[in-house]
Amino acid sequence: MQNLDLNKPEPPPTTGNIDVWPLVIADMVERDAVGRAKYGVPLRTNNGRRPLVDLYQELLDAVVYCRQEIEEAKSSLRPLDGETADMSLRRQLASFLDSIVEDCGVALPAGTTVEELVGYWMDDLRETDEQRIERNARRIRDLMATLPPDERLAMARELAKGEG
Repeated sequence: MQNLDLNKPEPPPTTGNIDVWPLVIADMVERDAVGRAKYGVPLRTNNGRRPLVDLYQELLDAVVYCRQEIEEAKSSLRPLDGETADMSLRRQLASFLDSIVEDCGVALPAGTTVEELVGYWMDDLRETDEQRIERNARRIRDLMATLPPDERLAMARELAKGEG
């Protein structure tokens, strides 16, 4: 994300790895439940609110959150004082894997440490980006296939956060 050009058009999408629609639908169902709990009724037409104003305010918030994520991602990618680029990448990957383990409750394969996984991924940097992405996507799919459905959904949401 260091070389992010916010004004350059994005390329056409490739096949990708994770179907996003089921994630969005699950989020919508969850959001409906939150709204019903908060307001006591589902969202309905002619409810006394101005939906265009609500939408505009939500979009303004969304733009600010997007920019916050962009800035935080840029600053987190910078090496710390005295850190080489390799050390920085290892630290960031270890942090990402730790957050998956902590937030999603995903167990690493028995006997595998986060540092070992990071080292394995670092050894593969000689590959092209496309080869590495495909191989790591296969690893993630294989890992996710071993998880119960609720943990798979949590893992997919966590991974989707990082793709934004």
